[in-house]
Amino acid sequence: MDDFSPPPEVSVSNGLVAVKYVPQTISGDVNCDGKVTPSDVIQALGYSLGVSAAFCWRYGDINCDGVIEASDALAMLDFLPGIEAALPGGCPGTG
Repeated sequence: MDDFSPPPEVSVSNGLVAVKYVPQTISGDVNCDGKVTPSDVIQALGYSLGVSAAFCWRYGDINCDGVIEASDALAMLDFLPGIEAALPGGCPGTG
C-alpha cells in the first residue's frame, strides 16, 4: 500500500479481524468512497487550505497541475450535475 491509497476497511467477526484494501481509481474522489460527491468538493477545498485531511488527496488533483486547489473543486462541482469539466490532455477526468 502506498501513501496515496485509501485506508483499509477493517472488520471484526467472531474474534477474527479482516482487512480489505480498497483500490482507488476515480479522479475527484478525495474521501475514498468510490464516487464524486459534494463531500469531496468540501474536503478538496479544506485540504487546499490546509485545514483538513484527505486520504485520497492525489485523486483531488483532477486538472493535473500537481496541487489541489479551488479550480479542482470547481471541476468537481461541474461533474456533479453531469457536466464534464474541460481538462488538459492526458488528465484522467472526473468520476
